[in-house]
Amino acid sequence: MTECIVAELTRYITQMCMNAVTSDGELSSHYPLTGSSLAVTTLGWTYHYSNKTMNWTEARLYCQSNYTDMVVIQSQIENDYLVSYLPERQGSPYYWIGITKNHKNETWTWIGNNSTWVGNESWAENEPNNNHSTEFCVEIYIKKGKNRGKWNDEKCSHGKRPVCYKGIFHWFSESNTKLFTALMSNGVSSSSVVQCNSLEAPPHASVECQDPLEVYSYGSICTVQCEEGFDLIGANMTQCSSQGSWSHTLPVCQAKKCNPINPPPHGSLSCSDPHGSFSFGSHCMTTCDEGFLLNGTANAECTSLGMWNIPHCLAKRCPTLNSPPHGSFSCYDPHGEFSFGSRCTSTCEEGFVLNGTANTDCTSVGKWSRDVPRCLAKRCPTLNSPPHGSSSCSDPHVEFSFGSRCTSACEEGFVLSGMADTECTSVGTWSTETPHCLAKKCPSLNSPPHGSSSCSDPHGEFRFGSRCTSACEEGFVLNGTADTECTSVGTWSTETPRCLAKKCPTLNPLAHGTFLCSDPHGDCGFECNEGFWLRGTPTMTCSNSGHWSQDLPTCQPGLIAISVLSSGTGSLKELTLATFKNDFEQLESLLKIA
Repeated sequence: MTECIVAELTRYITQMCMNAVTSDGELSSHYPLTGSSLAVTTLGWTYHYSNKTMNWTEARLYCQSNYTDMVVIQSQIENDYLVSYLPERQGSPYYWIGITKNHKNETWTWIGNNSTWVGNESWAENEPNNNHSTEFCVEIYIKKGKNRGKWNDEKCSHGKRPVCYKGIFHWFSESNTKLFTALMSNGVSSSSVVQCNSLEAPPHASVECQDPLEVYSYGSICTVQCEEGFDLIGANMTQCSSQGSWSHTLPVCQAKKCNPINPPPHGSLSCSDPHGSFSFGSHCMTTCDEGFLLNGTANAECTSLGMWNIPHCLAKRCPTLNSPPHGSFSCYDPHGEFSFGSRCTSTCEEGFVLNGTANTDCTSVGKWSRDVPRCLAKRCPTLNSPPHGSSSCSDPHVEFSFGSRCTSACEEGFVLSGMADTECTSVGTWSTETPHCLAKKCPSLNSPPHGSSSCSDPHGEFRFGSRCTSACEEGFVLNGTADTECTSVGTWSTETPRCLAKKCPTLNPLAHGTFLCSDPHGDCGFECNEGFWLRGTPTMTCSNSGHWSQDLPTCQPGLIAISVLSSGTGSLKELTLATFKNDFEQLESLLKIA
């Protein structure tokens, strides 16, 4: 939506008879400007702008579609006149105007008439600077300060508000522009200008006039602006016509209305209205009920924007509640979070139990009725290390509580029976039973033949720490180590010994005979070769003490030569005797006979 910022800028063209105006549009110095020598012709156009920002190309299309074209400024007076009517902008006080070029080396040229007019004071300080190398469009600055009404080169792609014109004819010729400037600069004789009545500003308003000829004269345009907080009722602009009358009566400035207000919840209201009920400047005093505090000042005011700056009665606030560790709370807040009347209920996460009262209330004095309870981890029964083992635990909360994890290990020589890891669950029980440490088992140990074993078993039969001692029966001796122990790796420290029968001295070979012995006691039988007879016992026994029962027998030859001293002759006589074996008594009898 556009606004017409100037209803009509009247151009006064005084045409001279008899070469009063030169061909280039400048006034001749030979003819004075008198009423009798001037004929006044009124020509004009209107300026328009848009509140919407757009790039330069879009801005020109907007002007051509809705009006004649983008504005073309041809004098400093026209520039100043335009600046006086364009509204100031705090955030973006820039407007596109119709001067441009296509290359940095080209001359700035106005659209439509291709004029290259640029005033001595048109550009802002240090402009144009072509800062981005492509600043080929121009913006005009509309804001108070030293750069008001100055130009700045800018990139055409940026967004600015367009300024357009709508004219009766295409005024922008060089000769007409010079003529307009000369007339406006030198003035016109008062005898030729129609006067209008002076204007007095309405209450709560100000009047600003543009007088191209004289104050309150033909062509003067006056604009009315209301004070802040007042709305303008009527036309904001009036123009002095050729008949000496203003085109419009001055408007009225009416205080802006605010919506009627009611007392705030939990409060009451009393108001004063200097410009009418619930209008700009109205003040209302608010008071709050018990248990509620005023949010803001007690005095509410109808602002210049027609809006109330209304205080509120807020329930007194209690300190912000934080959820307990491993817990949460839910609150009922009838008057706002953590404020009077709020009730908060705490609950704990799984595996935790509430230590304290679940509910607390925000009281009328802004304090909680109770402290926030704590959430304590559920406890499991105390865990003892297994015999011959140990336990190590991690306790994220407290010892032997929800989340605690314990690992059991056994001493050397023991193995774990059960699960090594157990955890304290959310219901306060251990996830597994405590394991046991059992002594490592060695292979069963048998007594050696002809022997026996006796064991001490501190941790169970044939288990780690068992110690066994072997012994042999009478007549046998131990072959090996008597004692053996079940080690931590489940093996015996030594092999099981053997019981060997005790040995008698080794028998030498029997001359002229043989012998045969039986195990294990070494019973031996003796026998002589033919022609020999056994002298001694034919059997021998190796006793338990390792001694032979008798001496070793011998084999004697069977032919016995007996020398007989013949009486009287003294000669030897050989006798052949029968061979006796194992019959010493017979042999002895024979010898006696002989």
